[in-house]
Amino acid sequence: MSPCVTCVGFIGAAVALMFMPRATDVASGVTATTSALALAGFARGGFSVNHMDIAPKYAGILMGISNTAGTLAGIPTFHQGCKQRSITFSVHC
Repeated sequence: MSPCVTCVGFIGAAVALMFMPRATDVASGVTATTSALALAGFARGGFSVNHMDIAPKYAGILMGISNTAGTLAGIPTFHQGCKQRSITFSVHC
């Protein structure tokens, strides 16, 4: 069931995002954005239960580890000292 929910969420959000450039007024743009975000919530609900499927007793720990890994991947840093930064995002000294 969760793969179906995930697919509906991601595909539905993609379709809603494809309607955004075709929005002719504010109401249709807000409707497309709201639909995309609501359907992205379905996708989140579909893959968040995977931790419970893998290890119900340690689902919280697995969620923390996977969220930490995802967050760290989103912060690229090549740090060579406090004065020199070569990438847009960096961890403060």
